[in-house]
Amino acid sequence: MLKKIIIIEDENSIQCDTLEEVVKQLIDENFYNLTENEKNNIMKMKAFANCINNNMKILDENEIKKSDNLAEIFLIKDEITYILSLLKTNNIILLEHKDSDIFTKEINKEKLENNYVVVNKFARKLLEKYISEN
Repeated sequence: MLKKIIIIEDENSIQCDTLEEVVKQLIDENFYNLTENEKNNIMKMKAFANCINNNMKILDENEIKKSDNLAEIFLIKDEITYILSLLKTNNIILLEHKDSDIFTKEINKEKLENNYVVVNKFARKLLEKYISEN
């Protein structure tokens, strides 16, 4: 049986059931044992690697301005902003079961016919909503 989240990168896929599992797969296995500074450094390093072939600016929460276009920014505030920004690069595809509400709780899924939502399609909208609330 498929899990709540499916992460696809190239020909490889990984299945997860929790946000913590996704974070450990996409950022670092020991993420939740690191200091805030170590977490931030790892996310920045990985963001640079994921932005090599695009024009996204990598910013942390202290550098972002309301006038910035989130479509052009890889935002690093926490693990959620990192993952949603990563999805905007389309370097990976993240599918979430429509009943899971891990990343997609803000999306109206009533009219969806498939069992999984391609979260990448909603990443910028979800990021905007997330940073406005946090």
